[in-house]
Amino acid sequence: MVEFALILPVLVLLLFALMEYGWMFLRVSQVNGAARHGVRTAVRPDATAADVNASVALIMKQAGYDTTAYTVTITNLAGTVGSNVSVTITLPYSKVSLTHFPVLPVPTELRGAATMGKEGPSNT
Repeated sequence: MVEFALILPVLVLLLFALMEYGWMFLRVSQVNGAARHGVRTAVRPDATAADVNASVALIMKQAGYDTTAYTVTITNLAGTVGSNVSVTITLPYSKVSLTHFPVLPVPTELRGAATMGKEGPSNT
């Protein structure tokens, strides 16, 4: 019984850590997927910021997030053909945490980003 009492807190901490980090990796994957979907929309020649935000919102809604839960940053949307367009999504970790276990070191925010070259007709 004494040995069990000594090892139980370590096992509980390990259990909570496995659950929390597995959940965090799932959420990071979802945020990265939404950023990839957004940048695929952004690289089209006629893309607007509203189009990109709508495509990101579609994926984030499927992941269970309201549009007020995260921020979307679009870089170089009006760039020339071949230039890099980036979409970055930032989500506070407090809205993601599964266990809210106070001892685990977790990030303050999750960030997903994707970059692609702008599409369009060739100039040559």
